Amino acid sequence: MKTPLIYTCALRPFYTSDAFFTRDSGLLCRSLQSIGIPAKAIVPEQNPPAPKREDVIRADYEKEMKNPEWWKNFNIDAVIFVTWGEKKDTEIINAAKKAGLIIILVADDGNGKLYSIKEIYTLTLRRHYHLSFFKKHFITLIKTPLTIGYYIKLLGLTGNSRYIQYSLADYLQVINPFILDNIKQGVKKLKINWNCEFGIGCSANRINPKPLAKDIHNPIVVCVGLWEKVKHKRPHYLLDVAHELLNQNKKVHIHVYGKMPEFMHQRWEQEPNKERLHLHGIVPQDEILTTMSKAQVFFCPSATDAVPVPVVEALCSGCSVCGGGGMVRWASAEGYGVCSTGKDNPIEEAQQINEELGKWENNHYQASQIAQYWIPHVSSLEIVKNMVTFVTSKTTK
Repeated sequence: MKTPLIYTCALRPFYTSDAFFTRDSGLLCRSLQSIGIPAKAIVPEQNPPAPKREDVIRADYEKEMKNPEWWKNFNIDAVIFVTWGEKKDTEIINAAKKAGLIIILVADDGNGKLYSIKEIYTLTLRRHYHLSFFKKHFITLIKTPLTIGYYIKLLGLTGNSRYIQYSLADYLQVINPFILDNIKQGVKKLKINWNCEFGIGCSANRINPKPLAKDIHNPIVVCVGLWEKVKHKRPHYLLDVAHELLNQNKKVHIHVYGKMPEFMHQRWEQEPNKERLHLHGIVPQDEILTTMSKAQVFFCPSATDAVPVPVVEALCSGCSVCGGGGMVRWASAEGYGVCSTGKDNPIEEAQQINEELGKWENNHYQASQIAQYWIPHVSSLEIVKNMVTFVTSKTTK
């Protein structure tokens, strides 16, 4: 059986350092190479030019990538695009399809749908949790029209531009099943015949190599984030929930990793139970994975993250997860955690986390079972194997 030749394509002029190959189209390219496919990554030209690499093809976004004849020159079977559904990229994907290539789209899409005005208002409000009630509503009044304008610009006046792009896919990889349902409904409205296969899951690079060592009598909660992104990651809410949890559970230790603004250290100084609240800051990834291998619960305070990489890493480390975002919602639906109510109530959120810790103490969870369930969903290697199987089935008929 002939092994298909598959390339990946980034739709933005990323700098192709080693870091490029640790996520998105670069990671998928490396994963294809690891199973014996001589894949290359196509990337738009960058100014100033990036250093040349044997497995990177730099191309002109307008003159080459939008030309079907240019795509035919590679003699490949398929191309994997990581896409945000933006209208300006559709012409490139369509050119590759006109060249006769099998189109695989990885939808880096947090919801797969247009937000309603109510949803935009709610999400905008939650991003300003740390402000007073008056300030939150005042900012939301100003910001909501701008946010609506952003989504109109991003998705097109009706959102159809995104669904038109997805309808070009022969194989569509989505982050979670909820997004897939929304995308299917959006494409259905176009009233076109869409013959597509689907993969569900996101590709992550750092699968925890540490042995899992959960001590149910030593409760540990871990949090990881870019906390300087205050509106998005919501460290104020994290510390409010931590304060309540430390009061409710006299044994729990909370470990927080990531770059922190100064106010977090000031809040720590004022915390009555600060000996059980550990603000580690930036540390080697190996140290974080060691803590995850011991922790029972991961808490994500973000209200809007689709797939925070630390949540993925925590699930693969055998943790159950609590908080917000698309990945926690999926884990909760599968029975491996609990999703926030959306009310931003620190007492209730702390109670949910405490209940999760209680499940561990009552042997409701098995760390190895959690890890074994999630690794296939988030391993880039497993994801590309499924893609290769699909392309093989199409090229050997």
